[in-house]
Formats: sequence, C-alpha cells, structure tokens
Amino acid sequence: MHGWSPSRRRRWRRRGASPGSASSGCTRTSPTRPPTARGSPASPAFRSRSPPTPTTSTRRIPRLRNATLDWKLRHAARVFTVSNFARDLLRARLPEADRERVCTAYVGIPTGLFRAEPPPTDRDGVRLLCVARFQEKKGIDTLLDACALLRDRRVPFHLELIGDGPLRSELEAQVVQLDLGRHVALPGPLLQEEVAQAMKACHLVVMPCRRDRTGDMDGIPTVFMEALATGRPVVSCAVSGVPELVRDGETGALVPPDDARALAEAVERLAADPALRARLGAQGRALVERQHDQDRNARRVVELLAGAPPAGDEPAPSRHAGHG
Repeated sequence: MHGWSPSRRRRWRRRGASPGSASSGCTRTSPTRPPTARGSPASPAFRSRSPPTPTTSTRRIPRLRNATLDWKLRHAARVFTVSNFARDLLRARLPEADRERVCTAYVGIPTGLFRAEPPPTDRDGVRLLCVARFQEKKGIDTLLDACALLRDRRVPFHLELIGDGPLRSELEAQVVQLDLGRHVALPGPLLQEEVAQAMKACHLVVMPCRRDRTGDMDGIPTVFMEALATGRPVVSCAVSGVPELVRDGETGALVPPDDARALAEAVERLAADPALRARLGAQGRALVERQHDQDRNARRVVELLAGAPPAGDEPAPSRHAGHG
C-alpha cells in the first residue's frame, strides 16, 4: 500500500482485501498479475540496463504514456511478456538483433490449490462457470445470449457467474430480459479458495473473450489456468494469447468472438460428451503443469534476470476458431 492515497487505502480495507493479494475484482484474494497497457494484450515488465532504475510496468497507464514503449524497449536489458502473442508484438518493434531480449514469462498459479478433481454428476445438466470482472472485453453479454439459445434448445444447464464490475447492472438486466433467472446465478466476488471449490463443482468454464471498443483485450486469463488445473475444459475465443492455453480440440474449444450461436453449439457438444470433457480436462491439466506452475515460472524469471539465455521459441499454436 506504499504510495497509495488514503482514499484508495480505505476502499481496499472496506472490501476486506489486501492490495498485495488482489486481482481484477472477480476474486477477493487472487494473486496479482503483471500489469498491461490499455489497448495492449502484453503485460511487459522491463528490467533496465541501469540497476538503480526500478522495474516498471504499464497497466492502466493512460494511452498517451504508450509513447514511451519504444524507449523502454530500446533501453531494457530484458523484457517479459505473459504470452508469445505479446512477445511477438513487442519483438516486431525492435531490430532483429535485439529481439531476443523480449521473453515470454507465463503467469503461474498454485497448482497445489487448484488440483485435478473428478467432475460432479451431470444428471441435472451441465454446470457452467464464468469467473470474471464484469467488463466489455470478457464477452459476458455474448455468454448470456448463448445461454438463452441453450435454454431454447432444451439443453439442461446452470451458469454460475462469479465476479463484479462496471457492467453488473447491465448483465443483471440482461438476465431478466432473457428470462434466465432459473438458469443463471450471480453470487458476486468470492475468495480464491471459494473459486477453487466452484471449479470442482462445474463441468465447463466459459468466457468468450473479445477485443473491446478501445482495443483492450485479455492476455491469458488466470481463471483459464485455474480451470484447466482442476481438469475442466475451457470454451473461449481466439483472442490475444488465449489459444496458447485454450487449444481447440486439445484443452477446450475456441469459437469466434461475439458469436452466441457458435458458443452455444460448442457448449452443447461438450455437454453431451462427458468422455470428451474428461480428455480435454486431463490434457489441460498437463499443459498447465508444464506452462503455468508458479514455482517453476518464478525460478525461470530469476534465471533470466541473472543472465540465463532464453529458451528456444515455441511455435505458436493454431488460432483456429472452430469448436471441433
């Protein structure tokens, strides 16, 4: 809380959260993530060539401040991004000889907290979960439209929509307008441990990410890592770095953004196929263990800061936006 205004400190205390352990408003104690610039999927952290200069980051810095990005890239000894997608965007701004200084450092999660768990019975229908800050780039309005289609197709389901944010009143109104009250619950923000329990109680995690009207979009949502670590497939969209984790037909399903019909079809297919859900969930758990374990990733960042060479670049996964 050092450097925070008194009013900001009071707001955090009223919410019962610690600034060192809070994220985007969907959980009250989620770990913080590297910041991003508005309009960019990157979460670059810059290690300066000059040791006395502190490491800086660019989340929620006004768009005008992005004019300093090229200067930072030129002067940083090492630049970290949270996805290969973001890494490639930043590398393209540098001469070829300097591009190796930009490395991917995937966000890590406590894989011991989010353990692979057998799914619940689906005799009462498929249980869907979305954990998000209620803002445009999450695509929750599209998710609710897809829920109306599922209801009309007589697909038994229930959606738990965990979180809060500026669009809460609009989303509540949409639930009423679509007559989804029996199918959708909005319990508000929950503790991270409660989110872990909600993961165990669901069959699928669904969040149709999009680029919003300002150009802002997610990097790789942490909730997708938590879902796959629990063995739950994810349905989302091929936006930014999402396909690096949600691999269509391997760990989940990808559909085009803003396409409620395609989203409903992907959910319906997975709802009808428990064996497919189990296969995608198991493969998702294995990928998270390789790519998003927080202890392993923290050690790797320390090694890179100490001068270790970057690992060989991995090929970008397919960005196919189907749902097969």
